[in-house]
Amino acid sequence: MQPPFTPAAKILWNAIPPHFQERILHNVWCPHCREMTTMTDLSGEVHGQSLVLRGTCVTCRGKVARVLEGAPQSETLQPGDKVIWWKRIPGGDYVYPVQAIVLALMAKQVKVEADDDGPPDSTACGKRAVDCCRMPKEP
Repeated sequence: MQPPFTPAAKILWNAIPPHFQERILHNVWCPHCREMTTMTDLSGEVHGQSLVLRGTCVTCRGKVARVLEGAPQSETLQPGDKVIWWKRIPGGDYVYPVQAIVLALMAKQVKVEADDDGPPDSTACGKRAVDCCRMPKEP
């Protein structure tokens, strides 16, 4: 049995609307069947800014995977947009996804407000510059 979603992967997966999640799971290449298939027994983890899904082909029960690459920062963000903030962890290049709301756009920064379970930033009052991507909107 595969391990469940990591906490970071769960944040990214849950940010995808259910109808898109279904399309993703029904559009996976199986190298064993050599055709598109549906993935079951799903697990997920984050590598860099990409969500990696692993599971089992419904046809042959072979191992399959799907990589959902991270989106670049969007220039069309607007205050009030819900985004995924790729919070940089001190001491390295590791990032962790946090759900946030855009507060303001500046020339070189995006200010967001997020509940990131970290200590409050007294100089920015919890509003931080971020690398972020827009969360998909519900239809």
